[in-house]
Formats: sequence, C-alpha cells, structure tokens
Amino acid sequence: ETADSLHVEGWLALIERRWPAMEVAWRRAIKLQPTHALALGSFGISLCIGPKFDEGLRFLERAREVDPLASFPYMLTGYAVLCAGRTEEAYRYAEQALSFEKEDASARLLLSVVQVALSRFDEGIATAEHLVAVTHRAPIFVGLLGWALATTGRKNEARLLLEELRARPAAAPLGSREASGSAR
Repeated sequence: ETADSLHVEGWLALIERRWPAMEVAWRRAIKLQPTHALALGSFGISLCIGPKFDEGLRFLERAREVDPLASFPYMLTGYAVLCAGRTEEAYRYAEQALSFEKEDASARLLLSVVQVALSRFDEGIATAEHLVAVTHRAPIFVGLLGWALATTGRKNEARLLLEELRARPAAAPLGSREASGSAR
C-alpha cells in the first residue's frame, strides 16, 4: 500500500460516489505521505464540493505549499472558490495556475468560465476558442465554447456547436473493447 495507490483508490471511490471510501483512501494516502500534492489537492477539492468546504480549503492550501510551482493545486483552488461564488478570487487562482503552466487546459477552462462570470465575455469566448483550437475540438471544450456563446446571447452559434457535438459518434464506455483498443 502506497500513497500513490491510495490516491488512485480515492479517485475511483469519488467517481463511483463512495464518499466514505474516498475519504478513507485519501486520508490514508496523506498520512503515509504528507507531501503528496496530488492527494492533498484531490482530497481538498472533493471536500470543497461537499459539506466540508473550510477543511477542503486547508488541504488545497497544503497542496500549494507542498508544490508551490505546480499549476494543479492553484487550478483546483480556483474551482473550489468559484463554486463558493468567489469569482474574483477564482480568477486570481486561474491566473496563478497559468503562470506556472501556460497551456494547462483545466486552468484555461476555469479562466474561461470565470471571465464569462465576470462579464468579460469577449475574453471568455476567446479563451474557449483557444482551447477548442489547441485540443483539436475536444468535446468538453466545444461544449465550453457553446456555453460561453449562449451565455452571451450568441445562441445561433451555440446551437451549431451543440449540433456538432450531437453529430459525433458516441464514445465507447470505459473498459469496453472499443475504448481499450483490444480484442479480448
């Protein structure tokens, strides 16, 4: 049992909505390796989304202290404070994350959402358009751009993006032969 394996176990439990198992796994990972920035940040954001916001912020702060030059803990903190309605603060965390890793797609997604939330519509749309371009139209970023356009009243452009997404073939479920590329 390692902090890394427990970190993965924590994510699996989160995805499967097994909250107590998630908390146990991440707490054990952090106890084994108190400087495991990924476990600290992941556990912190999961607590912030749930009813333990203040405790989650403390874990996110520890993650930033442990790895002060990584974008990941700043980006996660930005999402946490955005969910709490602290939009200006989220903007600052997105900028900090991007100062460490200019093309961090998760931080740019956060930045786009925050820009739109702050009524910086042209900036939010431009950030989303950049993500669509550099990710070769990855669905999540096409959806982000559609949301930004719809939010700013450009509904016809948003509808075209929705049609584009609906026209794509359905993704194979994780674990299937199609997703794994194997012919078991």
